Amino acid sequence: MKNFYKYVFLSTIIFFIVDYLVAYKSWEKFTPVFPWIFAFYIAWASIFGYLIYKKFWNLKRIFIFMLIFSILIEMTIGSNPYLKFSNMYLFIITTIILWIEYTIITIVPMLIINRNGTKNL
Repeated sequence: MKNFYKYVFLSTIIFFIVDYLVAYKSWEKFTPVFPWIFAFYIAWASIFGYLIYKKFWNLKRIFIFMLIFSILIEMTIGSNPYLKFSNMYLFIITTIILWIEYTIITIVPMLIINRNGTKNL
C-alpha cells in the first residue's frame, strides 16, 4: 500500500516534468490547461500504480498495456497532429517517441521505488 502512494507521487512529478519540457515549454501555454492535465497525471499514475502494486502485474504486461493505452490516449485526448495515418513515417516516429516518453513516466518510477527493479518482473 505504501509503495502505491510513493508510485503515484513520483510518477506524477516525473509526468509533470517530462510533459512540461516536451509539450509546453512555456508557463503561459501550460497554465490554462494545468488543472485538467494535473488530473490526467494523477489518473495515469493511479491506474498504473493499481496494476503494479495491487494487481501485481509483471513488467511485460505493464509495458504492453502502456504501449496500447498511451497511443489510444494520444489519439483521442491529445491533439497530436503527427498521429494521423496520412503520413505513416511520421506516425511511426511519433509513436516511438511517445513510447519512450511514457516508458519514462510509467516504468522508471516503479524501478526507483523497487530499488533493484526486480520485485515485479
